[in-house]
Amino acid sequence: MSWKACSHVRTRWLSSGSVANQSILGASVQHYVTDPVKLIAIPITTHKLFVYHKHMPRVLNVGSRLVKYEARALQKAAKIWAKLEKSQGKLNQKVVGFVNLMLDKTPWTEDSLNTIPSENYIMKRVKENEDERLLTLEEWLKDASTLNVRPIHLYYPESVCSPDTVRQQLQSLWMQGLQYHKKQTWLSLLGIPLTLPLVLVPVVPNVPGFYLLYRAYRNFKAYCGAKHLKSLVEHKSHKLLYTNLPQYSDLLAQRSTGGAAERLVLTENDLERVLDTLEIHEMRSSLRKALQQERRRLEGPSEERNETT
Repeated sequence: MSWKACSHVRTRWLSSGSVANQSILGASVQHYVTDPVKLIAIPITTHKLFVYHKHMPRVLNVGSRLVKYEARALQKAAKIWAKLEKSQGKLNQKVVGFVNLMLDKTPWTEDSLNTIPSENYIMKRVKENEDERLLTLEEWLKDASTLNVRPIHLYYPESVCSPDTVRQQLQSLWMQGLQYHKKQTWLSLLGIPLTLPLVLVPVVPNVPGFYLLYRAYRNFKAYCGAKHLKSLVEHKSHKLLYTNLPQYSDLLAQRSTGGAAERLVLTENDLERVLDTLEIHEMRSSLRKALQQERRRLEGPSEERNETT
């Protein structure tokens, strides 16, 4: 299904009536799979969703030095971590266990926002006659009001949430993300100097320092993701299309979302089928983490009450 054909699919408007809030009643899996840049809304509970920004390598701004340097740094860090995980040394095993334990406690919303790259990392796809041209953010901003930018589809399951509900939850995600991750970035950076005395001890690696540096990076990336998400939803020059994916919607059709009480929408039984349908197996651990954290949050109070009775 081509972009041109997709533009003829029946559409409707959200309450705000802006172009950025147009919604499409349905899209095929083929169109979804071939879509080079997309947002995917995955309901975790009736009040919270995991948003995943998935993009093809060709739309990444590889001409940016920042993108290149970050990619190299991440590759190097991944090799060091992989070597540490394979190590049989007791100290290394304790370090890996400690770090994994701490990372499991970080909010799953951070993982969601980290999938959304900074806006200047992604090229803008502009339609010129029947051709497509890729522009950097700076090039696009110079003439954004006159350029015909390609729309970005936000795929969601209509059986459990409406476009208005999705938009409200996205707003909550970015508002909390901007405030929380800005604060956590600074706290992590301020904590690093406190770990410097460990550098003077040659036998003991400065694990707390490296961990705080990594946490500062992750929180900053989440903050940038929240800014980009806000821009995508609110900026009138963006064309964000809320698009129901029927095959995805059918998987969750039996999930009850009525009533005021918050409850889980996604379950462990649904997870593998959702991963297969959306072809997002790389998000398995992040979504399982979201499920586990939300289950503990929702079931915790009732369990505590049972123990006291």
